Amino acid sequence: MGAIQYDQRNSKVRIDEVSLMTLNKGRIKLRTRIGNYQKLRFRRVKGQCDLYYDKRTKTFYLIVVVDAAEQSQYDHVEVLGVDMGIENIATDSDNQIFESSKVEQLIRK
Repeated sequence: MGAIQYDQRNSKVRIDEVSLMTLNKGRIKLRTRIGNYQKLRFRRVKGQCDLYYDKRTKTFYLIVVVDAAEQSQYDHVEVLGVDMGIENIATDSDNQIFESSKVEQLIRK
């Protein structure tokens, strides 16, 4: 399994067609099939894509890079981090320590 990397210089991706530069045939234009989920996000397509061939299914896939939002639309009100440990079962970011002795007693029972 391998992939060929393309960028905006040697490829052009549209919602119904892709144009790719090849070594033997020059530029070729291919029809595409895009799912409804991907069609909704097509405006965020960047210039880079990878052409991937799956030998098992004998199918080509075009993997297209999209611009994803960096920030979540939801503001985190309260976040708690938990460190799972060996000495203590867990310690959270509010410095509350959960000892493993109670868990060990239950395991012994």
